[in-house]
Amino acid sequence: MDVQIGTGLATYPRGLSKAASAAESEQRKCQSTAFGCAKGNDRCLSGNRPESRRYMWSKLDAALPSIKEQLAALIDCRPEEIALNRNSTEGLCTAIFGIPLAAGDQVLLSLWDYPSARAAWAQREQREAIGVITCRFDLMDNDDDIINAYANAITPRTRVMQLTHMFHWNGRVLPIKRLCELASAHNIITVVDGAQTFGQMPVSFRDLDCDFFVTSLHKWLGAPVGNGMLIVNERQIDQTWPLLAPFDPPPLRIDKFEHWNLGTYNSAILAGIAQRSAFIEKLG
Repeated sequence: MDVQIGTGLATYPRGLSKAASAAESEQRKCQSTAFGCAKGNDRCLSGNRPESRRYMWSKLDAALPSIKEQLAALIDCRPEEIALNRNSTEGLCTAIFGIPLAAGDQVLLSLWDYPSARAAWAQREQREAIGVITCRFDLMDNDDDIINAYANAITPRTRVMQLTHMFHWNGRVLPIKRLCELASAHNIITVVDGAQTFGQMPVSFRDLDCDFFVTSLHKWLGAPVGNGMLIVNERQIDQTWPLLAPFDPPPLRIDKFEHWNLGTYNSAILAGIAQRSAFIEKLG
């Protein structure tokens, strides 16, 4: 198979990136025509041209509901729980900075969680005086020892558990379902970093019953770089703050976490998600 090595630990057949390339090419044609550039000179391109905007809204963005339906079928959630973004770090930060917490509330994480997640919680600790508690265990400890490390760290002030589905350090898969059950028993919110699992192994959001699940679609799904997915359990949508202030007034539901709020975004790369989702579906 003709394979391309993708940024961020991903491999995918070259042919499956053609959808994004074709969409981007078509959008550029609209831009150049609108600006009177017959050959599509880069200096003549402007995303603000009417033809470009119409193509983006009527073709590319109009396909997003069906893309969400494909993703929802793969990960066993509702399309209305999916927000598309740029990568796992953006999804993690949306959850980390969006969960309502007060000074003195505690968050559990581990030494092995991804650096961007640990840094985001550290920033919130400095800014809002929450407590960030590190659960200590070895990467090769058995499941029971890892669960005990989290269980022993729980206090009456524990509000959130930051969990990594698969550690990027060595591929260790955590007993996430059991950890989510532990959290649920103590009314603790769970944020699951699934950057290294979705697309590589079967994942059921409904079975895990976590509150937030984030992943990068350019990794094991193999979509174009710049695609990510945040799944927010319906029970958490209304009370969670968006990372970026929405353009539209509430109620927005899952839309408040979407890439729309960036102002300028690349619709063309989203076109590659559908091809990759269909490919993974065929693999079973």
